Amino acid sequence: MDMMLGFKINNMERFRVLVFSFSMLYICFGFLSCAGNSEDDNPPTLFVDDKTSVLSEIDGREQTITYAISNLLEENWSCENTPEWVIVTHLGDKLTVGVSENSSSATARTAVFTVTNKMCSVDITISQAVKMRTVWADRNVGVSASLSGDELKDRVAARGNFYTWAEADGICETWGFGGNSWRFPDKIDVEALKREHNDFVFGANYATYKSNEGDIYFPLSGTITNPTQLIGLYWTSTPNADYGVSLYIGTNGMGMLSGHKSTAYTLRCVRDVK
Repeated sequence: MDMMLGFKINNMERFRVLVFSFSMLYICFGFLSCAGNSEDDNPPTLFVDDKTSVLSEIDGREQTITYAISNLLEENWSCENTPEWVIVTHLGDKLTVGVSENSSSATARTAVFTVTNKMCSVDITISQAVKMRTVWADRNVGVSASLSGDELKDRVAARGNFYTWAEADGICETWGFGGNSWRFPDKIDVEALKREHNDFVFGANYATYKSNEGDIYFPLSGTITNPTQLIGLYWTSTPNADYGVSLYIGTNGMGMLSGHKSTAYTLRCVRDVK
């Protein structure tokens, strides 16, 4: 009887030791799974490549930022204090932060939220810039500032200058027409413009874009090698190997084309305004 009782007690002690050992193993694993400060008593933290970022909010621009966070496991993670206008998704060691759909803000705003994974945590600051929209210039580069109204429809007088892709780079930034802050449009600007296809009226010699700023005319001025062709080709800053992406406008529609960078097209600048 005493031997049996002793056996039970010994086994119970072994069980307790075993449970204690597994508990310590779990705690050690919890610490080892996160890189932290071993020289002090602070809990270990997750590491993020950039803990502060600004989401620009220009029309058509992607409103997400992806962070690479070390030690952020696939499960057992959460976000705290996340505002309604921020969306956080997680895949592997990547954390994607974005702005909720239709969450435009008239003023800039900032949020700080915490990403946790078991005992690990990291604070991320995300700022949303003031809502911006892209405005297209009402004329091509090289068109006289004295032209106005119906004169800007003329496919010859309102043609402006022809530029190769390399020549066009940097022109808008120094153009100075009607103030500064103009820039070379890119593929995203054209894609945003294409989404407003219903605001275009296509004619025999020009297209009319009924923008918020009023009617903007795109003359079908052809190319430097074929100026009589009834198309409008406008360079963008987006490269495609030896080619560049251009805005194409014709008598029945619009789109994007790739042209060799040595070809000379017209140029239309854009700027971003509140």
